[in-house]
Amino acid sequence: MGNHPARRRPKRRESGNGADFDSNPYSLEPKRSACVTARSIAADSLSSMAQPVKTQDPWDRIAGDSLGTSSPPAVRPWNKISRTARETRPLEPAPSTTAPCIKAVAENADAAMGGTYTKIGLLDHMGFGNMGDAAIQESFIASIKGRIPCARLVAFSSIPEDTIERHQLESYPIFWSWKKREVSDASPDRAATLASRFKQALKRLTIFYAAAKPVHDAVQEIVHLIRSYKIIKSLDLLLVAGGGQLCELWRPLPYNVFKFCVLAKLSNTPLFIVSVGAGPLTRPLNKIFARWSVRLADYVSFRDVESQALLHTLGVTRETYVYPDPVYALDFRGYLEPSPSTTERTKVGVNPMGFCDPRLWPRKDAAVYRQYLDKVAGFSSWLLAHDYDLEIFTSDIAVDEWAIEDLRKKLVSDGLTDLDSRVVVRPVLDLEGLLRQMATFQFVVTSKFHGVAFSHLLRKPVIALSYHHKIDDLMRAVGHEEYCLDIEHFDLQVLIEAFERMVTRSECIKCRFREATATYQKSLEGQFDNLFGKRSLT
Repeated sequence: MGNHPARRRPKRRESGNGADFDSNPYSLEPKRSACVTARSIAADSLSSMAQPVKTQDPWDRIAGDSLGTSSPPAVRPWNKISRTARETRPLEPAPSTTAPCIKAVAENADAAMGGTYTKIGLLDHMGFGNMGDAAIQESFIASIKGRIPCARLVAFSSIPEDTIERHQLESYPIFWSWKKREVSDASPDRAATLASRFKQALKRLTIFYAAAKPVHDAVQEIVHLIRSYKIIKSLDLLLVAGGGQLCELWRPLPYNVFKFCVLAKLSNTPLFIVSVGAGPLTRPLNKIFARWSVRLADYVSFRDVESQALLHTLGVTRETYVYPDPVYALDFRGYLEPSPSTTERTKVGVNPMGFCDPRLWPRKDAAVYRQYLDKVAGFSSWLLAHDYDLEIFTSDIAVDEWAIEDLRKKLVSDGLTDLDSRVVVRPVLDLEGLLRQMATFQFVVTSKFHGVAFSHLLRKPVIALSYHHKIDDLMRAVGHEEYCLDIEHFDLQVLIEAFERMVTRSECIKCRFREATATYQKSLEGQFDNLFGKRSLT
């Protein structure tokens, strides 16, 4: 268990059989132009997170003959990174850092790179409109392509259609029960309607349905595993690519990661778990899945010390590493110059979220949600009264959609004047648009991990209303614990005082963010160099 990747050579590509992507009958080709829009995906994602919807065979092609093609997307600013000659080399120590969440790699560790990888799978529970997940995958894509330009990347995601549209990658579902969305507004065909009616009729036969459904689900899962195995077997490497994927807050993520780790081992495919987050993990089965996922991997790194420590308490004794979140490897220089402002007032970006909202949050507590929203509305009113402009934004529309609307209604009901001219409600559903939006803010208040990370990269002083240890650790890593408040128990006056201190010290904070992000980027570059070689010249 846990062989180091230096002791493994990547598998030779198979050809002439169904395991190759070119001939795989389950391949989902990235025909992009007619894919479902991000807005439609985000609008349906709330119900998807609450309960997976079972539909037709998820391995049917997403793009049909009627879908057109489009030219490759424009080069993103973070892809404009200088590259050095690529070479294979032994693992060297990661650069030392001043942030307490980063641990240097052992100096005499073995080489992480066992050879050249040409077909690489990226596994992440992305697809619900979470811009943090989108940024993580852009970081992996840019970092791998910068070192292995000919690499063929394939994604495993929660909503393959969204992944195809956002990242232009072949994409396959992580679980068989993913909800496939229509690519047009046309009404469903007769066969789909009949299938839906048949399913509803079966549900009315409660005893039969209760007995048959587990059997049906088990068969579907087995079929899904067989098909996934064929795809993984054709890979040279499988990456569990960042994100909080060893967490049980939303969906059965640890099980999904575990089953793909097992499939990688069965197919003799090298497996790296790179810069992931872990916890909370309270259910015994999820603890087992997380522990064995880490044990099965050839290389493991976490994005924070708490995640690493949690897995050690679960019985993981193998060597693991801690590196920053992969988004810090992105080049944000193209976003550091904000668009010209049309107002002389200072703009504050506020990102409300549906914390404890009974409509979507795992912990359903309407009283806590109302209390949180009242305090955010009170802070927004204070900003307006003190001559700040307010822009309400989101980095995760699936979790924030209702909270944004509830906050807007709350501000209207409070009778605030000049709402139309001084309060902008502008959710942006693509990563580049979000970063350009945040670049126009002078200060940020958010409850999102990647909202904080984006603020660091954009050098925007930020206050975090934290609901998870990952946010606490991220703020502590840059020495800004005083600007991290507990989302459930923070006091409005304390928030106002923290904001006033932050404004006073804003220039020092920006300098600290510049230094920290440069250190994080260098550390991540070292990790990617160790795994995939030096950047190649273009």
